[in-house]
Amino acid sequence: MRELDGLFQQFRIPFKTRLMSDFNSGRTDRIIFETGYDNPGDLEAAGAEGFSNPEAEQAFSQWSAKLNDLILYAEVEHW
Repeated sequence: MRELDGLFQQFRIPFKTRLMSDFNSGRTDRIIFETGYDNPGDLEAAGAEGFSNPEAEQAFSQWSAKLNDLILYAEVEHW
């Protein structure tokens, strides 16, 4: 998460993020990426501006690929 926040800062993408996972039920490889914006238009504008940079797009693709290699899953049930 720190690396992701660093990429947002490096490429001046104004995302305030929170990363969560579901450890209580089902498959634990579900990742929730939460951002805080007042409306969807602000989120779309920030993403369009930040990800229009080819360097940013490549950096985030590399980060995502590395993250995907780290994620395994487990089936979880609570009785």
